Amino acid sequence: MSWSEIDFQFNNWVDILDKFDLRSFKSLNIGYSKVHEQVSVLHMIYQNENVITSSCLTKYYKKFGIVVINIDGGIEGAITKNIINDLIIFFKKKFKFFILKIDHQVMQHSNIFTDSGFFEFSSKPRYEQIKDFQFLKNEKDLQNSFSQYWRRNYRRSHRNKIYFKNDKIFYEKDFLRLFEETSKIKNFKNYYNAYVLKSIFKNFSNNLFVSKAFSGDKLTSVRAILYFKDRCWDLLSATSTEGRKNYSSYAVTYEVLKFCLYNNIQKYFLSGVDPKKNKSVYNFKKGVGSYTVNIPSEKIFISNKSLSFIFKFVTKVINN
Repeated sequence: MSWSEIDFQFNNWVDILDKFDLRSFKSLNIGYSKVHEQVSVLHMIYQNENVITSSCLTKYYKKFGIVVINIDGGIEGAITKNIINDLIIFFKKKFKFFILKIDHQVMQHSNIFTDSGFFEFSSKPRYEQIKDFQFLKNEKDLQNSFSQYWRRNYRRSHRNKIYFKNDKIFYEKDFLRLFEETSKIKNFKNYYNAYVLKSIFKNFSNNLFVSKAFSGDKLTSVRAILYFKDRCWDLLSATSTEGRKNYSSYAVTYEVLKFCLYNNIQKYFLSGVDPKKNKSVYNFKKGVGSYTVNIPSEKIFISNKSLSFIFKFVTKVINN
């Protein structure tokens, strides 16, 4: 029973992930930012009597003489204390000093990590919305699962002259304009530059569904998901001022939900929400009939005890 690195071939990696109920799309591919290109990558599996029981996609880099290891998709498959401890042993054999960060978003496994010497990066609660399609048979069922407010705004979108393109064509200028406008409307930093958007369409093309809404020849809203087997995850969403007025964000989201309905998707992970600080986003995602789950903070393990003590103290001060 041990962890080992495997030679990466995308199809083989997908075959391994196909054994599990994928918890994060980040286990599928190394990512889409320039930061991801600057790190080293390990595709790792855990075997018990030659049977693969777990896997993880690991990225690492060296800074100030310390190796920083990031498993931002968490561990797929089985989770036990032995599996976690063997992961630590694997990295101790490979690196002298390291910081290991795992974003494993399953509450029931938190105690296993704590018992293995991990601590949480933040004490602040995290939440995610999940839409379940298990009992939805048709579009009537789908629409009945919406809140009254969401259903009304979706119908309003059809009163406007909106047309859709559900394809993977990347309209660079339109996308860049749309995301820049969205960042100004919502007053947050725009991380979706040309490089990031191109990488998304390139790296995830086999698992990507994109719905785009146009008013005339102008792109007003976009929503994209990544899907794998019977699960999908929110990836991109942006809406212009005009799109907010004509409710096109509801229209493209409905196209995504329809895709899920007719392609045997059972769970749609609508990513993080903050019910207090960003209530409008929370209400939008909740309005499609999703439910809220509490997800744990990122887990940290530091190989050096002195460094671990300092890091714990600093994070405690920051959290307070």
